[in-house]
Amino acid sequence: MALKGRSRVCGCPHLLWDSALEPQLLVPPKQSCSAAFCAQMEPDLLGTVLGAEIDGIKDLTDLVTADPVLDWQGILPQVRERLSMHDGRVYAIPVQSFVDLFAYREDLFAEFNLTVPQTWEEVADVARVWNATDPASRRGAADAMCMTWSKGCEVADMNLITIAAQMVQYAGRTQGFFFDPEELLVQRATSAALLDNEAMRRALELYGALYSAGPWPRPDPLSACNPFQAFRRFAEGNCLMVYGAHVPKTLHQAFATVDRDAIGITVPPGSDMVLNRTTGQLVACTQVREPAGA
Repeated sequence: MALKGRSRVCGCPHLLWDSALEPQLLVPPKQSCSAAFCAQMEPDLLGTVLGAEIDGIKDLTDLVTADPVLDWQGILPQVRERLSMHDGRVYAIPVQSFVDLFAYREDLFAEFNLTVPQTWEEVADVARVWNATDPASRRGAADAMCMTWSKGCEVADMNLITIAAQMVQYAGRTQGFFFDPEELLVQRATSAALLDNEAMRRALELYGALYSAGPWPRPDPLSACNPFQAFRRFAEGNCLMVYGAHVPKTLHQAFATVDRDAIGITVPPGSDMVLNRTTGQLVACTQVREPAGA
């Protein structure tokens, strides 16, 4: 499996990948962290940060550091600091953490002269091209894109958030995703959610395009949640691309038939358009200022 870096899309350059999170993968360049990865590794601004600011949740610092069973220092610093802490104090206990990855059939990309997508727009473009090719020539990879879609399955919701996060939370945890944290802390009762804007509308369009590029017949949106089905289909050679947290693990299961040397793995796609929060419009990624110290 080959890990590719990324250089030109918006993301969160203040955050570095750590080899401890995925020991079997190389550490990509500093700029390769996408907003989706950042969003998953950052505090919940509606919970940890806001609750701490208004003294609405308990400070657990003394409790966790004194508990030998919990072994607080044994938890990865990246997880402790970004999922549990605000302003140097502990307000939550991390239960799990994961890293979403984008995987693709490197052999088929080379054979069909496809460019590895760096944005979700490009993922949708590749999917359209693949679906237009002769099914007999796809070498078993009938589906362009495998993702989880079932209604009520939190993984499906996170896929939509992942796409939108590239455009809405491009500067990392200080920005917030559902709400602007600065505005929320000042006017909690009247702060508007960051939902009615061009970024969320575009994210929904891309989500729909990727759904249309998925398996046929389409998966039943009301079916039981099975987030591993998409990864299994990819490991069995049925998909050109897949996105999620269980790619490396699934490729090592007994049912996996795809050649692991033919798989490319990279960080999640980003976006070359981001949300201008003043106008609610999408602007080019180059028009926004990177965070201080980036």
